[in-house]
Amino acid sequence: MSRKYWVVSPNVTNQPKITSDWKREIIIHQSAMMGWSPDDYGHSQIGPIFAGKTNNSVQNGDVVLIARRYRWKPDVVGFGVIDADYRKKKFTFSDNEVYLRQLKPFISISELPGDIPFDEVLQYTRSLKQLYPDSDQFNASWQVCNWMEEQLDSFELPYDKTIIETEIPQSGIFSYTVKTGRQVSQARKIEAKLVRQYHEWLVGKGRSLSSLKYNSFQCDCWEVERENLIEAKASHSRENIRMAVGQLFDYAYQGKEKCENPHMAILLHEKPDLSKLDWLVPLTISFIWQEGNIFVDNANGQFV
Repeated sequence: MSRKYWVVSPNVTNQPKITSDWKREIIIHQSAMMGWSPDDYGHSQIGPIFAGKTNNSVQNGDVVLIARRYRWKPDVVGFGVIDADYRKKKFTFSDNEVYLRQLKPFISISELPGDIPFDEVLQYTRSLKQLYPDSDQFNASWQVCNWMEEQLDSFELPYDKTIIETEIPQSGIFSYTVKTGRQVSQARKIEAKLVRQYHEWLVGKGRSLSSLKYNSFQCDCWEVERENLIEAKASHSRENIRMAVGQLFDYAYQGKEKCENPHMAILLHEKPDLSKLDWLVPLTISFIWQEGNIFVDNANGQFV
């Protein structure tokens, strides 16, 4: 193992309440993130080391594990290979500027293998830590780093993400859809019935739904006890799913005083093809659908 290996904490600015926000952005941007400035040579030089500005520092080609030890257990987001120099970015949920290092490839982790001793290399919660796998092939660092190398060797991109520049389409050939007033009215009726059935089903389980209204806009469902923010759609067409995603993020932002970090889901009358909707996983948006007289979700029961 000739390159260096690092652990970077997902709690970017040491604000526990927004750790889940950082995790979401880490997955979306596929980047390791650091709150310490590259020009701050205090605090054990963590900022300059992360930015690659010191002799022994994070460089392109190094492997970064984004993880921490939380409540005595490993809390791992993912890992990848540093692919770019640092850049600065500001997020709406934090007052601090942060610094990003792009990871390519990036592999997110939802479940840890039981035979790899992650807990031993995450003994302390630190912003940045270097792993030393070469000292002993049987130590914890070697096992963790070797496991990451094996995953990286076998990793394949699910599809080509190359973006190609092209000419602006000539007038009249842009893609758009026209809906009649009757179609819009029918869709609203389906959504209203779906929300009513979902509400009645939850009431039968001893729970209730309300809604949140922002000026002239109003979300379909808000369950305050579980902080569930839900948007109903008449079908699982790509157009409807994209619209629901935008609405959910807009409602979450507009209502952040009441729902600071909501669980978000799209309510449908039938199960969608989840294999075609994996692009929603990094956005932490789930689905709820009807199966006979009950509702189920793909969020381990968070919404049902």
